[in-house]
Amino acid sequence: MPDTFSISLMLIGIWQGVKYFDFGRFIHLFWFFVFSALGIVVKLPSIVYFSLFILIPFSKELSLKQKVTFIGVSTVSFTIGAIWYFYWVPHLVETYNYQLYFPKSLAKGWQEISQFIPELFERFYKSALQSFIAFGFFLFGLVLLFKERSKRHILLFSSFFIVFCLFILKTGDVFPQHNYYIIPFTPIMALITGNAIVKLPQKILIPAICIIAIEAIANQQHDLFIKEKNKYKLEIENFAGETIPKTSKVIVNGGKNPQMIYLLHRKGWSISNEEILNKQLIQNIVSKGAKFMVLDNHIMNDSLPYKILKKNDHYTIYNLNRND
Repeated sequence: MPDTFSISLMLIGIWQGVKYFDFGRFIHLFWFFVFSALGIVVKLPSIVYFSLFILIPFSKELSLKQKVTFIGVSTVSFTIGAIWYFYWVPHLVETYNYQLYFPKSLAKGWQEISQFIPELFERFYKSALQSFIAFGFFLFGLVLLFKERSKRHILLFSSFFIVFCLFILKTGDVFPQHNYYIIPFTPIMALITGNAIVKLPQKILIPAICIIAIEAIANQQHDLFIKEKNKYKLEIENFAGETIPKTSKVIVNGGKNPQMIYLLHRKGWSISNEEILNKQLIQNIVSKGAKFMVLDNHIMNDSLPYKILKKNDHYTIYNLNRND
């Protein structure tokens, strides 16, 4: 998943932007541009970090030149991301008829999310930090944030939170049903959590951090290993072997999840079981170059009117250019 990578690039870019404000060196501004643009292009949600620039036009500590230059470079970075996602991606969708992410209207997004309120809250209290103890410190940190009455910090957090909420609404039911969409908000939560933890007495500070780390690892240790029920998926490339040439295009029944295509190491189409049964759709894809079909028998084990080339307990390979 590119989410962590994307946010990492964006954080590097923001740090270079801060160094530009501190030292006024254009090399830092250049690296801000490079890493922030890359972060957005890798995955769009990292663009929410641009909301942290809201105070720049009003800063009395920065020169007019610094403000204008930084805003100009930010605009170029933002524009590159906009061109990628709002021009190039629609072109790819139109050309290849596959779109993994579907942005929703705000009203439609709320309508979908309202059906998953418990899952929505779980993304914040569990998925973000993977520690209930850490989340408790986050809530305490929020109290401290407003208690300390730092207008700058409150405005930065509020602007980021509002933009992030708009992002949640645009994703609709995708956000509450996938635990990685909270990742852009996680660094902000970590900062607020850390600010609360350091208020602890020194003698319990390190033990508290260790307990949080142990809990966080324990809460996701199952993700550190391949589940037994999924190990068969690792066999798909060897199973295809010489039966399907590396350059041949395939159809798999992976639905919206392109995992089978990745593990198969071939190019092609990942469609649903219902679409697999649509002969007209299959013929249309065949006309575009598909030569083979690989079915995951755990998902679908129907008999299809195509020539079976190879079959085992897990997968079936069909030749789409020949019928039984």
